[in-house]
Amino acid sequence: MRFSTITSAFAFFLLSGLCCLLLLSGDASATSPSSQATPRHPLSAVGLPAIPPRLQSDGKTRPSFTEQDVKDYIARNGFIGGTTAPGTAITIKTLQFMTAQEASKRLGGEDIGRNMDSLVCMVEIQGSFTLTHMHMVIPQKDALTQKNGFLIFDAYTGNILLWGV
Repeated sequence: MRFSTITSAFAFFLLSGLCCLLLLSGDASATSPSSQATPRHPLSAVGLPAIPPRLQSDGKTRPSFTEQDVKDYIARNGFIGGTTAPGTAITIKTLQFMTAQEASKRLGGEDIGRNMDSLVCMVEIQGSFTLTHMHMVIPQKDALTQKNGFLIFDAYTGNILLWGV
């Protein structure tokens, strides 16, 4: 009697799991009109959504947003690594579209998360940043505030791929 109760319970959970899997997977060909209008990255969409694409882009030579879009994003959202100290502002030192390989070289070989020939937007910023969103061991109190930072945006999706100080 005990064996059949356990077996029945196991079969119920297995069947329930399979049903949920089938319901969640759905029909891949049935997409909403809004998802058809937004181009998908040829590889995969990685990173943190930031700048909505608004221009036609091929991911290699033409970005889906402008330098002004990046400036507006930073003015609106600040630095992702933390807050700007009171009474200070963020200054954009450089803002340039380049290949992921060029960005990687500038960061000492850091992996950008895209193919080396993919187009990215690298932004170097200056300010007084309190690193409230970094997960690291801080050896001293002074290390909580940094003067320079960077952001790397995927030029196709507008997502933030990488950021740091």
